[in-house]
Amino acid sequence: MTLRYHIFTISAIFAALGIGILIGSCIIGDEGLLKEQQRIVKEIGRDIDRLKEENSRLLRSINTLEEDLAYKMNIEQKLYPLLLKDLMEGRSFFLLYNDVSEENLDELVYYLKLMNADYDFFDLKKGNWPEEKPDLSVFNHLITWNLKEDFSVNLLLNAKENFSLLSYQGDDVQDLIINIVKEVLNDK
Repeated sequence: MTLRYHIFTISAIFAALGIGILIGSCIIGDEGLLKEQQRIVKEIGRDIDRLKEENSRLLRSINTLEEDLAYKMNIEQKLYPLLLKDLMEGRSFFLLYNDVSEENLDELVYYLKLMNADYDFFDLKKGNWPEEKPDLSVFNHLITWNLKEDFSVNLLLNAKENFSLLSYQGDDVQDLIINIVKEVLNDK
């Protein structure tokens, strides 16, 4: 062991001691760091409170919108049948459709039942047309829903002279009901 080894060891010990004192004073004794941490915690708390208030406001808004929607649906379910029951009585509809969701079809059937209208429907997909044509003599109106011009529809129309045709494109059942009512009123 030489003198150089002893000096290097003593220097390393003092350097480690200095670094330890510096780190310890930063962690324990530095009030600036503690104040900054407290400020960050308070800011996070304010952000959480603001988000809670925003969440509460949005929930109240959602509840109001849901109540409005339920009210409007209730009015529609009661109003359509009352207004249109006499108009639709004795009317019969044959519906040819393509690319209509089950939900929309069920909604249309629901309204037709409420209005005491007779109806039948057929899902017209390419190659799915039956060999035997449906008997259209019992129907007053043909409604095509999301159909493009099709030769089979023309064949059906040629089969009956006094036949009201309504072609509808879209997914809005309410709009379809309005168009059906217009067609019935024009037919009178």
